[in-house]
Amino acid sequence: MRYRLLAVVALVLIVLFGAWTGYQRYQLHVLVDRESDANPVKAVPVPGVQKSLVLPEPLQLYVLDHRTFKGGRKPKVIIDPDGRGAVVGAQVGPLGFALYRPGKPPTLITHYSQNDGVEDAQTADVNGDGAPDIVAGGLGYVTYVLINPRHTACSDVYRCPWSPLVIDRKHISHDVVVGDVNRDGAIDIVTEGGVYFNQGKGQHWKFLGRDRISRDGEGTSLGALDADGIPDIVAPYRSGTILARFVNPLHHHGDPMRERWSVQAIDEHPLFSGNMTTAITDVNHDGRNDILLAPMYGGGGLVWYEAPPTPEGQWRRHMIDATLNFVHQGSLQLFDFNGDGHRDIAFAEQDQSPTGRVGIFYNVNGDGSKWRLQVLSTEAGHNIKAGLLGTDKRPSIVSARHGFFGDADPLVVWSEVRKKG
Repeated sequence: MRYRLLAVVALVLIVLFGAWTGYQRYQLHVLVDRESDANPVKAVPVPGVQKSLVLPEPLQLYVLDHRTFKGGRKPKVIIDPDGRGAVVGAQVGPLGFALYRPGKPPTLITHYSQNDGVEDAQTADVNGDGAPDIVAGGLGYVTYVLINPRHTACSDVYRCPWSPLVIDRKHISHDVVVGDVNRDGAIDIVTEGGVYFNQGKGQHWKFLGRDRISRDGEGTSLGALDADGIPDIVAPYRSGTILARFVNPLHHHGDPMRERWSVQAIDEHPLFSGNMTTAITDVNHDGRNDILLAPMYGGGGLVWYEAPPTPEGQWRRHMIDATLNFVHQGSLQLFDFNGDGHRDIAFAEQDQSPTGRVGIFYNVNGDGSKWRLQVLSTEAGHNIKAGLLGTDKRPSIVSARHGFFGDADPLVVWSEVRKKG
């Protein structure tokens, strides 16, 4: 009897030890309403991702619009259109673009043709009147701006139409990013096709295409990679076999609107080839901007490239998660999601992904050496946006599925838990 009891105790200890070591080996997934389940989806070994139960309370899922539109939820923004707090803006199928406010039906602010193939949108004060506009572009060779009516005679941004200002119908613009590329004080627009230089309060534009910036494929980021603060472009090069930096001629007192941008290889042998998803931020708090990279259509993982001390130096690649896949350009959103002063990474894997995760990688020590993963959903997402909504203290994440494949694509937001009363 004694030996049986000892055998049972030994078996229990073995099981407990196995469970503990298994917990150490696999990543932690936390989903909405399943915080107590340490592994609600299939566990996958993830080297370098730290496991910890010390994670912030998961953001709560709210559905903003249940309707399904085939391919109709791609461009999304978080915008403060009237200076009274940020709201969500999103495409509404073939109807146009709408703004969503708490407790109110969506307000259609403009009509446009879904045949334009709109992919992404960003917010920026394009015409310099102090009110944020919405810049949109897509595969249908169109780039345009929805002009905020806040400072017009019809000033109600939820009642007055936002006039569409078409910039170009000649060049593909799958990616859309914004910034002051030539440092003249005006917001310029960078797309997959090239750069649109703002030449007069959004009314006149000069285009610089691939004959001067020889990038190719989808995946565009804009950011300052040198100490002088001049923005460069990060994008795929040579059919997506190289991750490259396209160097702004301003660094050498040249003219970025006319001169050829030189190419600097960030990684000549990335972990995948093809279209890329990129983002720029200072991962390790050393005062220099680093580069994030993930595959847009396939596998390859999420990595970050540590910026060298000098522009001519070598970029060091660091793995964050080897399993990340099908992350659409723009779906790496960089915010401090837990209030520890470190910038974290929100992400979404597209409908084609076998894992379909939407979640956050927390930058534990603020130096990029340890990351903790919190999965909010396994229902996939596309072109997510993140930012503060209303009076929230934590950034929210806005998403919808791709929709092109016929799946339901409700517009959803992961946000702070709303307190009753």
